[in-house]
Amino acid sequence: MAKHVHRIIINKQKGSNCFTYDFGHTKNVSICMSRNSIYITAELGKVYDKEEMLSQGSYLFPDAIKKALMLHLILYSENINMKTISVQIDEECETIINTAEGHIPPIYSLVIGKLEHPFVTSWDSVALQGILSQTKTKADSRMAALTAFIISKSKHFESERFIYLWMAFNGMYGFFAKKISETHNNRPVKREYKQIIYMQELLGIGCETIQEDDKSIIAHEVIALIRRCGNKAPTRKALEDGEYQELAEAIESHLVRKDSQKQYQLSAYGYLLTQFSYYFRCNLIHGNKPLALFSYADEVELKCLRFINALLEEFMEENLHRWFDEAYVCYLADAAAQISL
Repeated sequence: MAKHVHRIIINKQKGSNCFTYDFGHTKNVSICMSRNSIYITAELGKVYDKEEMLSQGSYLFPDAIKKALMLHLILYSENINMKTISVQIDEECETIINTAEGHIPPIYSLVIGKLEHPFVTSWDSVALQGILSQTKTKADSRMAALTAFIISKSKHFESERFIYLWMAFNGMYGFFAKKISETHNNRPVKREYKQIIYMQELLGIGCETIQEDDKSIIAHEVIALIRRCGNKAPTRKALEDGEYQELAEAIESHLVRKDSQKQYQLSAYGYLLTQFSYYFRCNLIHGNKPLALFSYADEVELKCLRFINALLEEFMEENLHRWFDEAYVCYLADAAAQISL
């Protein structure tokens, strides 16, 4: 059966970054892009209606457009400005959308323009192929983590950034918990605090969670310590052997069970990344405390969120792209097998 070349062109400029993937029975769907330009190509056994190719009901092309837009955000740290969308079938090409003529693109984005916080890590072709291999029906929590992470990068205010960074982190420890379940005869890890502990063990930053009676006491002590710090947000290295090492030591001195005076098995980095952030997550996302609709620049809670956000974003930058590499996913599965339930 003769194949017909179908192509969607967003802004007419040939792309330099090219990827191919399979979508169901359709092999070698191609996405080529450069900054502010995308070409999507597929060879199909029947001729599609040009308008239908841009509608949600055609599946293949809407899925490809969403994936292409996501790759564009990752590669260039900005959303594409759709000026024209053309559809080409074999040799016949027609411009369907032209915003200069008042047309509205059929798809919109939660991210407008350039990311407030650009990507630091360069995602390699292996990780990007991992994204393309995801399907809507089988997408796992890595995709949930990635979309939340991208949205967090579009936000300016720390409270908004925190909500999406936490969602991204949640997606990652949820994915690891699934690997643990698969390697332990599909025994589910349902309790969220357990999922977080296992993530801590994977990172080598602790093997405990703060008990309920100690959460607020320790958090208030750490908030007081952060109040006296400078405004520069820490990194993991700065906490472990850098300029914030003194703060880390002070935090660890407070990581003590009040009932037994035993030290919690947590590093300062582990506490800030998982437990301190979880404390703020419970207060803000559960509605226990109001979001800072109005805030003075030197308010301590804003400073705490800045600290947490810096560590969460650093963690996501360093780790998330690797989780789309199947070789690394195998490593995660091996690490999950070593964990005792």
